Amino acid sequence: MDPALWLLFALAYLGITFSPGPNVLMVLNHTAKYGYRHVFVTMAGNLSCQLLIIVAIGVGIGSLLTVESAAYHWMKIAGALYLIYLGARIVYDVFIRGRLKAVKAPTQLNQVHALPSARKRFLEAFAVSASNPKTVIFLSAFLPQFISPEWPIVPQFAIMYLTIAIIVISVHYMYAFLLIRAQRRFSGMFSSRLFPGLSAAIYLFLGVTLGVSA
Repeated sequence: MDPALWLLFALAYLGITFSPGPNVLMVLNHTAKYGYRHVFVTMAGNLSCQLLIIVAIGVGIGSLLTVESAAYHWMKIAGALYLIYLGARIVYDVFIRGRLKAVKAPTQLNQVHALPSARKRFLEAFAVSASNPKTVIFLSAFLPQFISPEWPIVPQFAIMYLTIAIIVISVHYMYAFLLIRAQRRFSGMFSSRLFPGLSAAIYLFLGVTLGVSA
């Protein structure tokens, strides 16, 4: 891969990754609930989904998912329903089931919850990444722009994926670290319901927005 083209790709993807989305929100949720030491599995789920997408693009499947295709339409609907489900589940777990259990006074944001299995966290992150069909469309349009025809194709896709993985892990860990610092410094401003409530609202908003645009 041409070094100048790779640098341009890395800078472009870095800027994109800094923009918060469902994947970042999932990392922050897991950081707040389980601690930052356990979020690598969450990132691995996200990156595994992106790996499958890149492989699909490499073999030409990604080109079939144009914005006009029926497959894209149904992917958007499925993604919207899943994001709405995530938001509704948070509302139920925190505001309904939690109230029914009549737990004692609200806990702080940095309380560590019971840790689900790595498999469950991995699959949840994978599903969140897969729930946004715009990721497929974006990568299908974005990656080929940085392919040099004079270089072998497979190594170029491999280099781009490794670059994506390094950027995603670095940026997501940065977000997790900032959240930990914020909750330690401003712990008195947060209750156990504030961050989950914001997360639920964002998931519901993203799901409804995606569904309306389907």
